[in-house]
Order: sequence, then C-alpha cells, then structure tokens
Amino acid sequence: MVALEQHYPEGERIINDDLAYRILPFGVRASVWLKLRLMSVDSTVRWMEKKIPGMWGGFLTRKRYIDEKVVEAVVSGAQAVVNLGLVSIPEPTAFLP
Repeated sequence: MVALEQHYPEGERIINDDLAYRILPFGVRASVWLKLRLMSVDSTVRWMEKKIPGMWGGFLTRKRYIDEKVVEAVVSGAQAVVNLGLVSIPEPTAFLP
C-alpha cells in the first residue's frame, strides 16, 4: 500500500517513504508493478476499498501515527523503540546509527 501511494504527488500522500517499493519481496514488487501497468493508483485504491472498506486509509494513518511517535521518541532521547504491532514496519530501523 505504501509503495503504491508513492505514485501520488508528494503533497497528496499520507506517508512519504522512498524505501517502500525497494524493500518489498520480489513477488510483491512484481505485483505492484503489474497493478500500476493495468490500473491507475486511484483505481487500485477503489478496488481495495470495495474489498475491505476502510483498509487503505486505516492502514496508512496507523503507519503515519507510528512514524510520528517513533520520531518523537528518538528526538526526545529514547535509546530503544519497541513496536508491538502485528504488521512488520521498517520505521524504527531508519533511526539506527
């Protein structure tokens, strides 16, 4: 989802993540590539929202919230951040020296 969202103009994205596409496993990258060739991002979002209403916005806003909290913790001097969420996210690793 985040990789697809990167195809929106920067001011329209919920999350800016230059690594989103590059860290995906090959099969998922191929799926994203194919979706973008067959459908627009808007069409893909509408299709996902029909399948599971609220999934697109809910996932991205949750991820954005976690991003903001990780940045806030690191800026405040936290030496460790533990993500107990069910979905694997790479944000904490972005702040390692």
